[in-house]
Amino acid sequence: MDGVLIDSEKSWKQAENEVFTSLGVKVTDEHSKITRSTTTAEITKFWYDKYPWTNKDLHVVEQLVISRVIELIDAESCQINGVKPFIENLKTKIIK
Repeated sequence: MDGVLIDSEKSWKQAENEVFTSLGVKVTDEHSKITRSTTTAEITKFWYDKYPWTNKDLHVVEQLVISRVIELIDAESCQINGVKPFIENLKTKIIK
């Protein structure tokens, strides 16, 4: 429900930048725009094709990005304003 219930785009961007930069990738805003709406696996493959690394499997790198996003979301709220009270209101009215 990303983009509907939460907005984690900032966390994804930060995690991707941190993980891929640590592998020697030169992350640019221009290239990041290309990958914005793709899956984590596609993003990992995209950066690997541009800046191949040798020390980690693609799946491992993908999981590193996902783990970092989870850490960032846990550390700071990315809830969209008004969503939580709206859902709580629906719950009090027993609306699924």
